[in-house]
Amino acid sequence: MTAVKLITFDLDNTLWHVDEVLRKAEQAVYGWLQHHCPTLTGAYSAEALFEARVAYWKQHPEFKHQISIMRRSSLAHLLEGCGYSAAEARQHSDEAFELFMDFRHRVTFFDHALGVVEQLGRHYQLGILSNGNACPRRLGIDNYFDFHYSAEALNASKPSPVPFTTALEHVQVEARQCIHIGDSPRDDILGAAALGIQTIWVNREGEPWRESSCRPDAEVACLSEIPQAVADIEQRLSRRHGAGT
Repeated sequence: MTAVKLITFDLDNTLWHVDEVLRKAEQAVYGWLQHHCPTLTGAYSAEALFEARVAYWKQHPEFKHQISIMRRSSLAHLLEGCGYSAAEARQHSDEAFELFMDFRHRVTFFDHALGVVEQLGRHYQLGILSNGNACPRRLGIDNYFDFHYSAEALNASKPSPVPFTTALEHVQVEARQCIHIGDSPRDDILGAAALGIQTIWVNREGEPWRESSCRPDAEVACLSEIPQAVADIEQRLSRRHGAGT
């Protein structure tokens, strides 16, 4: 009997590089604002606008996990500060957000990403646990996964236990029957390991492991290594279970 029932994945920087995607999205939005909201861009360079939005976010910690709301509301706030009416500010911020989300979903999957997910999906239930606001349906990957929990949906971000326990409860499995795969030592590996979930660290750059409290159960530099890492973890769990009987 398989020891592992559920595998959960992070998205950004696990299945694709997100930094360049976000940079292009921000550029597209600023270009749109230059055309539609010249008073705003006359007052703020792209860098200054970003810094002003970050400052607004820091003033509203109650929306810490609601990045889509924060993106809309921070831009609307700055637009009103430049003399746009509340209605105009809402409309412009909503339109700018939709443009951002269009570019935000123009990702290039890492080599082997979809093949590995498809392969694992034939043997395990698969879920997504993401702190970002990417939509699996818009990415065309929703059919690969059984469920998706975002920080926005749960109002909690990894490494909080909430996303992980929600996934376990959704599938009704124990922590030891789950593997979480992600790139962030803190958000993915430490967050999952704290609950007894097995972990696979996606370490594409060959960074040293710097956390002293635990280590990942497996480490991969390429997504093609994940199926073997899963098999190795499952074999260890089976031996451990057998030794305990």
